[in-house]
Amino acid sequence: MRAQARTRLTNELLVRLLDSASDAIVVLDADQRITIFNKGAERIFGYAAEEVVGKPHGVLLPPDVADEHREYVRAFGASQEAARGMAVRREVRAWRKDGTEFPAEASIGVVTENGSPVFTAILRDVSEQRRAAGMSGLLQKTALAVAEAKDTTEALGVFLRQVCDAVGWEYGDTWVLNDKGTALVCGQAWYARVPGLDDFREASLRLFFSLGAGLPGRTWEKREPTWFMDVSSEPAFVRREVAAKVGLRTAVAIPILAGDDVVASAAFYMKDPRQADRDVVDSVRGVVAQLSALFQRKRAEEELAQYREHLEELVEQRTAQLAAANGELEAFAYAVAHDLRAPLRSIDGFSQALVEDLGGRLDAQSLDYLQRVRTASQRMGQLIDDLLKMSRTTRGEMTLGPVSLSGLALAAVEDLRQRDPERWVEVAIEDGLEVKGDARLLEVAVRNLIENAWKFTAGVDRPRVEFGAMEREGRRAYFVRDNGAGFDMAYAGKLFQPFQRLHAMNEFPGSGVGLATVRRIIQRHGGHVWAEGEPGKGATVYFTI
Repeated sequence: MRAQARTRLTNELLVRLLDSASDAIVVLDADQRITIFNKGAERIFGYAAEEVVGKPHGVLLPPDVADEHREYVRAFGASQEAARGMAVRREVRAWRKDGTEFPAEASIGVVTENGSPVFTAILRDVSEQRRAAGMSGLLQKTALAVAEAKDTTEALGVFLRQVCDAVGWEYGDTWVLNDKGTALVCGQAWYARVPGLDDFREASLRLFFSLGAGLPGRTWEKREPTWFMDVSSEPAFVRREVAAKVGLRTAVAIPILAGDDVVASAAFYMKDPRQADRDVVDSVRGVVAQLSALFQRKRAEEELAQYREHLEELVEQRTAQLAAANGELEAFAYAVAHDLRAPLRSIDGFSQALVEDLGGRLDAQSLDYLQRVRTASQRMGQLIDDLLKMSRTTRGEMTLGPVSLSGLALAAVEDLRQRDPERWVEVAIEDGLEVKGDARLLEVAVRNLIENAWKFTAGVDRPRVEFGAMEREGRRAYFVRDNGAGFDMAYAGKLFQPFQRLHAMNEFPGSGVGLATVRRIIQRHGGHVWAEGEPGKGATVYFTI
């Protein structure tokens, strides 16, 4: 009884000792079936002991090496080393319950019990050591491979493969802008050929992300790495169901830049949930920095080659298009000046003659009809004059030099006050606003904007017009602001189109050409013009130079 109790206590102590080890300890019987599977083995392989005890040890190895390893263990058991109690070390490819493979360092020994061999294997997951070793040479290997790639597409594929091999990620892909530059689409991919990852690739190819959306879009917009410990439970990850199905858990995305521009978002996935690892991210970012420089150089080489190939053709096409456009404009201006204005003068003149000659014999309604004909012909004549003015204003050669926008605004206001001395308008003009541009064109633009603001504040109790400058989206923007009639932002797109009006003629007269002229002038100066407003609360027109 005492001997049995001692044996039981010894076995319990042995089990506790085995379970306290961090490495996997697996004991096999003479038929190489698992008899002991400690806690370390459960953690490393993902099996509970009761799931594998009694099964052939091949369940812990990839199918393509199980038979070879079984023969190796059998031969070792009959070797002189085993007879002398020696252990052997070898690196094996191990196989987790979820189907993922990992490298393991195994120490294999054998003892004899009741005349039969008992094999012990102590295994250690060396994925991290492999990763560290791989990362040490990753930068050099990737730089060389990317430099030898024939184009940027091949370079991205090389980058994905090298990083996945070094770090041990099962899947990697890149996300790039589509042809229209409106959304991110899945480009290159690399992944281990294990079950299910093809499904994840297909799901990715069907998706597109706006900037700021999803893992790729968020990384692109932030220009910083994004790490998800478990994408299968991440609400912002739209492929979480597919990821859960194929077993992908941890994900990290890293932006790839060429100069100051993000050109791709690289995303990597692995099947083990893992906390954010700064060392991994920093190592991959080091590779990305190298890739970015090479990517920028290759993109420049591609663009240069393309420009060299098509430069003459492009120049000829642009020259021909410009000549044709100028010819059309000249022909149109001539037709307007000579073929349209003459008939309008005749309509207006004969209508006036009828009023003068027959005014006493016509009733009030007839006189009203004639007056409407004259008004319409005069308005059409004014539209033609404005169109010609816009054409002449925006087609001439530009002479660049320093231009005081504050001075132009002040001169425009003084002219308006002389023209309309009975009207009081509060005016605020910021001093010292100066740009480099064409003084003649910019005078037309500023005058149009000031006159618009002056006009649309009619009827306001305390009219105010302001001219100044501010920072908008990192650029210096100039503005003309008023507290007048304003406009509905739903129709803002019409403001700068010729002859488009947002107010009736009986409210505010005009041809609808002024803001169109402003837009063309600002565009010729390489700038942008836009407007903001609200009905009854005024409007602000901004422009950059």
